[in-house]
Amino acid sequence: MAQTIKKGCFCPSFVRRNWLLLSTVAAVLAGIGVGVLVREYGKLSNLDKVYFAFPGEVLMRMLKLIILPLIISSMITGVAALVWK
Repeated sequence: MAQTIKKGCFCPSFVRRNWLLLSTVAAVLAGIGVGVLVREYGKLSNLDKVYFAFPGEVLMRMLKLIILPLIISSMITGVAALVWK
């Protein structure tokens, strides 16, 4: 028995199940597009470039602050698991 695919049924259910993934990919593509357009066509001064870079710099510093305690706690947990075996 061959299964028939209903017309227009696959796409809405796929979008409903994967909306977070699709919106993340769309946001990344939009960010790349805006970055390329601003770099090519925007006449930005050095101060404007600093304003554009500031949110990204803050995000990267916050990620660095989060990663270091995670690595240290993972190492401590691993050593403690080796000791108690």
